[in-house]
Amino acid sequence: MTSDVSLERLKSLVSSRMDYYLQNTFDHEAVSFKLISDYPSRPGKGIRPALCLAACGLVGGNISNALNTATTIEFLHNAFLIKDDLVDGSVYRRHDVTLNRKYGFELALNTGDALNVLGMTPLFDNMKELGVRKSLQIIREIHGMAAKSVEGQCMELSWIKSNRLDLTPDDYYSMAERKTCWYTCITPCRTGAIIGARSIGARDLESITRFARSIGLGFQIRDDILNLVASFENYGKESTETYERGRGL
Repeated sequence: MTSDVSLERLKSLVSSRMDYYLQNTFDHEAVSFKLISDYPSRPGKGIRPALCLAACGLVGGNISNALNTATTIEFLHNAFLIKDDLVDGSVYRRHDVTLNRKYGFELALNTGDALNVLGMTPLFDNMKELGVRKSLQIIREIHGMAAKSVEGQCMELSWIKSNRLDLTPDDYYSMAERKTCWYTCITPCRTGAIIGARSIGARDLESITRFARSIGLGFQIRDDILNLVASFENYGKESTETYERGRGL
């Protein structure tokens, strides 16, 4: 499950399920379809849904049962990206112009909201395959993840706004855990394991949380470094240096 081939396979499965929901929710001729399918159609890492599916398979489950949840996680990720780009005033995302630069602030904002709404649809469809108990447990996990992610984003933005220079490594880890770890690694792994296992206890979920938190922190640290030094060709968006040079800072 860890090879590049397997990762591409998992990404392909989720991409197909995302396309299913896009095709069956919005009018293909409407401008909304073009906007909402923009970010999901761009090539991304796919690490979040892949972790969900891999965790399901690791505990002996059928990964097809986790496809809806993995799809929700990826839809919500794309919605978060749109809001991030709006807040940061970013120019590029996934080797293309950001939605806010391509269509304007108002349409980009509305598209982010639409992806949030669309992201909930697969969770309702979980009822057919997972039953009520597990489906509600997954919804609770996703809800908790969203709350932590918003809190972490708020922490970072408030630090930037007040130009905080007294932050410690513990402050950074606390922010990164909320902003990144839960929705990038912890929740995908927890939900995948919940779906795949016949039963799973609180101690098992706590072990998964500790494991996934470490991965998430490493992911965020690496991403922050790339944001400072990486080229557009390797990063798919502008680095901080490129962005500030473009603004004349």
